[in-house]
Amino acid sequence: MVKKLALFFLFILAILYISYPPKPVIASSFNEITIGVPPIDIGEIIASKGGFNMIEFWHYSGGYWKATAVTENGIKEIIIRDNEAEDGVWADSNFLLEKIYQSGFILEYKIWHPQEVLNAMATGAKITPVMSIDTGTIYYDDDYMVPFEFFNFDPLPIEFASNLPETPEYASFDSYIQIRALPKLKCQELSFKEAVPFYPHKIPLVSPGFGSLSYAMYHHDGSYAGVGYSPDPFYKDMYTIPYIKIQDIQGRLAPGFPVTTATNPERKDEESGELRIGYGTFANAGAVSIRFWYPIRIDYYAKKPPTITPSVSPTPTPSPIPEPEGESITEDLQEENISSHETLSNCVIKADERGNEQFDVSLGIPVRENLYVNVVAKEYLYNYGFTEHTYTGSETIRVSKTTSAHTGNYYYVGTKDENRKNRGISSLFTLPLLEGSHAKYKNRGALKTGYTFRFNLETIGGYFGDDDHIQITPTFYYVKKDGTGRQEVDLHYHAEFNGKVNYYVALVPEGRNRDNPLFMELGNRFRNVPEKEIKDTARLLGIDNIDSFKYKKDNIGWFDKITLSKYQRTFIGAQEGLPHGVDADASAMSVQKWYGEYRLPNDLFVTTPGFNVPEYGRTHNGLSLGGKEDFWLKNGYIIVNFRIEAIKNNNFDAPSLSYWGAPRCNMFTIEGFQKEKTDYYEKEFILMDGDIVFYDTDERSTDDYEMGGTH
Repeated sequence: MVKKLALFFLFILAILYISYPPKPVIASSFNEITIGVPPIDIGEIIASKGGFNMIEFWHYSGGYWKATAVTENGIKEIIIRDNEAEDGVWADSNFLLEKIYQSGFILEYKIWHPQEVLNAMATGAKITPVMSIDTGTIYYDDDYMVPFEFFNFDPLPIEFASNLPETPEYASFDSYIQIRALPKLKCQELSFKEAVPFYPHKIPLVSPGFGSLSYAMYHHDGSYAGVGYSPDPFYKDMYTIPYIKIQDIQGRLAPGFPVTTATNPERKDEESGELRIGYGTFANAGAVSIRFWYPIRIDYYAKKPPTITPSVSPTPTPSPIPEPEGESITEDLQEENISSHETLSNCVIKADERGNEQFDVSLGIPVRENLYVNVVAKEYLYNYGFTEHTYTGSETIRVSKTTSAHTGNYYYVGTKDENRKNRGISSLFTLPLLEGSHAKYKNRGALKTGYTFRFNLETIGGYFGDDDHIQITPTFYYVKKDGTGRQEVDLHYHAEFNGKVNYYVALVPEGRNRDNPLFMELGNRFRNVPEKEIKDTARLLGIDNIDSFKYKKDNIGWFDKITLSKYQRTFIGAQEGLPHGVDADASAMSVQKWYGEYRLPNDLFVTTPGFNVPEYGRTHNGLSLGGKEDFWLKNGYIIVNFRIEAIKNNNFDAPSLSYWGAPRCNMFTIEGFQKEKTDYYEKEFILMDGDIVFYDTDERSTDDYEMGGTH
C-alpha cells in the first residue's frame, strides 16, 4: 500500500495594523503640494498610490485623553488632562486640536515611488505629485470628502507658524516622497451624550466618513475581548455596535447580534450579550476613543523632457513589441477598492485528481492507485502549487468579499505533473510568486511585508495520530531587484508583545522571538473549512464539544518554524462507495488535511548573516526606529524558502518525508520547477528548490492601510 503527502497553499493577505516610522527629513526641503485639480501643462498621469494615517484619542477614567503618533523624531505621546479645558469642556474637538498643534503633532506619510515613476525619472521626466482624498479606502464618494476638510489650510497663530506646516507639503527623494500635514478634527454637532441618552459625558462624534468611535471590549468576567467600533461603511463586513444597542451605564450591550472584536492576527466575532464596553470604567468616560482617518491618494504626473530633433535622418523605428496579456495597474490597486477591512483573499494549492492513483515504486514517483481505502503505505510528497480564489467578480490575490468562488487559476511548482507530464499551463502559473505572477494584473505578484499567506496541506496514509505533525522551516534569501546578489540573510523586526513594543527582534529560534508565538483558529471564518469536515473530524477524535475543537486558538510556532498539530488537521477520506470490508472511519482518517499560515512581520529589517545589530547600536549611540542605517539591505526582495516535512510520533529529529532534497524523489525536479524565472520588469532570477514567494523589502502592508487601537 502507498501513502502520499499532497501539499496545497492558500494565500490570504491579512493586514497588520501597526505603524511604520518614516525616515527623518529636514523641514526646509519640503514644498507645498498641489491639491485636487492638477495644474495645466504638468504632463500626463502615469501612476497613483495611496497612504493612510490616523489619529486616535483614548479617554481614560483617570481624567485625561492620550494620543500617540509615529513622527520623524520617533514616537510622540500626547497627554491632555480634563482639567486643562476651560469650563470643563474637555471633549471639545477644537480644544483637542489646539493641544495637538501645541505638541507639534504632524501627520506624516512615506510613500514609495511606483515603478512607473522610477522609470519616468530615469528618462529625465519632471514628476509632479497631486494629492487628493482616497475616498475608495473609506467607502465614501461625497463631494465634501476633500482635503480642505481633512487638513489645515488656514493661517496658523504666530506661535505655531515657525515649525508647523501651514498647508500640506512634500519632499521628493530618489525612491519615495514624504508628506507632512496638520490635521483637522471634523466632528458632528451631535455628541455621544445625545446618541446614548443615559451617558453623562459629551464625547464628540466624528462626522461620517472622517472617523468613528472605538471601544475597549471586555467579557462579563473581566477578561479583555478586543476593540469594537461604531457604525460606518469603512468597516465593510465587520460587525459594529449601533448606539441604540448600548444597554446601560455599565457598558453592557443588548444581546442578539454579533460584534467583531478582533481582526489581527485573526478575525473574531462574538455574541453581544457576552460583551461590555470597559470593565467598570465606561461610566467614567473610560474605554472610549475618538479616531480620525486621513486617507490620501497621490497622482503622479510626468512631463517628458524636450526632444531634440537630430540633424541626420533617423533610423527607422522598429514596431513596438506587443504587451503581454493582462491589465496593467498602478501600485496601490486603487481601482480594486482595497481596504484594510476588505475580506481577505485566498490562494490554495490544487490537489491531484483522485481515483486510481498508483506509484511507480522503482522511480519513487506517484502514478496511479486507489488511496482512499489505504491506511498503511509508503510515503511520497508531490503536486505542490497555488491557486487564486476571489470574493468578487475580479481575479486578484488581494481583494475578497462575499463569496469564495474559484477563479480556475492554479499555481504549481512547475509546468509538469507528478508523472513528469506537461500540465498544459503557462509558466505564469508556477512558483514562486513574484512581480508578474498575478493572473490579471501583470505588474503585481510579490507581497508586501505584513501580509499573511495561508496554506493547506494534505497527507494520505498514516498521519492521523496525536503525535503526527507537519513541520515547516523557512529560510530567507535577499536578492536585488535586478535579480543579482542572492544571499542568505538574517531578519529583524519590530512587534508588540509582552505588553510593549519590541524593537529589532532577531528572527531566530531563541530569545525575544520565542516570546512572540503565532496562533491560528481552525474555525476562523476566513479559512472556509467545511462544517461537515470539522464535525466528522471531531466525531472521529471523540470530541463531543465541537466548538472546543473548531475555535481552539492554538500555537502553531513562531516566525522561524511552523509546526502543525492535530488542532490544525481534519480527516477527509472517502466514507462512501468503499469496497466490502473496508471500515468507513478508517478510510476517512487515512486522508488528512492540514491548515496553516505564515507571514513576514510588517516592520522588517534585513542584514547580512551574522551582523551584530545590538553591538552596532551600542557602539553608535543607538539605532533609528525606521532602519535608516547603511548596513540594512534594501531595494530588493526577500525570498521565503520552505523546507516542508512530515513528522511521525513526535520524532522531529528524523522527519519521515521531505518535499524536496531527497535524491530519488525531489518533486520540485519531477514537476518541472524552473531554476530561472523572469519577472514583469524583465529581470531574471536564479531560483532554488523550495522557493515559495517574494516579499518586497521596501513595501509594507501599512503603506496601503494603517489601522490601530488601544484601550
